[in-house]
Amino acid sequence: MSVALGVVLFTVIIVLLQEGGVTSERVVVLFFFCSDLAIRALQNRLSRMFNFITYWSQLYIMENFSVWVQEHGGWV
Repeated sequence: MSVALGVVLFTVIIVLLQEGGVTSERVVVLFFFCSDLAIRALQNRLSRMFNFITYWSQLYIMENFSVWVQEHGGWV
């Protein structure tokens, strides 16, 4: 998978997540999606893609979900 395709996939996921607002289920879906992509990148020896996925995932979650998670009781 190219970085451009990764960006497109992330964009689609973000649009889907933002349509109905943040919920705990959507946060879990994002974690699962990102971790599944990262694992597949490692299995296919795509280290640049793995680095991109993990960096972007961490950045997006910290910037967009951390406050929401804290306001809703933290990581229980």
